[in-house]
Amino acid sequence: MRGFYQRFEGFGRLPSGRSLQHSAALGASHAFGCFRRLTRGLTEPSGYATLLADKQGVRMGKADGLTERPELKWIKLTELYVPADYQRPAKNSASLANINYIRNNFNWASCGALIVCQLAKSRQFAIIDGQHRFRAAEAHGRIAELPCLVISPREAQDQARHFVEVNSKRIKLHNLHEYRAAVVAGDPNAIMVAGLLKRANISVPEHPTGKKQMPPRSTVAIGTLFKMLDTYSEKQILWALTVIPEAYEDEPGVLRASLIKAMAEWIKRHPDTDRETMIRTLQDIDLDDLEKDARAYRAIEGKRMPDAIMLVLEKKYHAARKAA
Repeated sequence: MRGFYQRFEGFGRLPSGRSLQHSAALGASHAFGCFRRLTRGLTEPSGYATLLADKQGVRMGKADGLTERPELKWIKLTELYVPADYQRPAKNSASLANINYIRNNFNWASCGALIVCQLAKSRQFAIIDGQHRFRAAEAHGRIAELPCLVISPREAQDQARHFVEVNSKRIKLHNLHEYRAAVVAGDPNAIMVAGLLKRANISVPEHPTGKKQMPPRSTVAIGTLFKMLDTYSEKQILWALTVIPEAYEDEPGVLRASLIKAMAEWIKRHPDTDRETMIRTLQDIDLDDLEKDARAYRAIEGKRMPDAIMLVLEKKYHAARKAA
């Protein structure tokens, strides 16, 4: 599943017939409102006050006992640069894909403010956070400047320290929260997964939950379901999502990613499977033992976990058919 930034930030092109400066001026108020939300995690914990406008731009108010507060301002691309001594290179496939996506779907409201600091005795600003947006703006061709949050440290050592703070202290968006946002945003794959889960009468917890604490008929295997959309039909996924709880009823933690995928793979390979026989097969299996046996197969034969589970299931399913 692509990251939330790439999928849902709603980038769009500038309206035809309008200059970049005109569009920027029209959207400045809304954009800076977005900037406050996007940078709230950096500003509020440090006690930063409300944005104060003055003739020179939009500035943060000053509070006693705190470090110098940052300034929000538009900075020309020619005055921005990426410090190579501590910044990550943006040349791998994931970075290039992200840059290309932002460039092709650019929108001010979703751009947010880059975090930069001005070098001592220089008009250049080192980018602490926002390298991809900067590279996308450079490649766009119609963007001359970007909104930036200017912080005070000017020495390379302090810049690097803030780079680590900004990029290591963020809380990664869990795929459950990403999924819920994707559904609201109308993402087609998220809508499809939500529809399958609804038809199977399966819920998704609001927060990550251990399998032992998982309520009956619920799953956190959202990432697996997204990936399965490219490999399995809706009918096959729905079969997997319904046969498992039908076998285990109200037992918690049974809708595990490995079992869901194994069941979809099973029905794909064996479309004539007798559902009642499979239900009896699953009822005679302890899932923890099944995963333990599957891990042993994987270690011996180098199989992937779902394939290893398939090997165990085949033996037990055929034994159940003979017993019937």
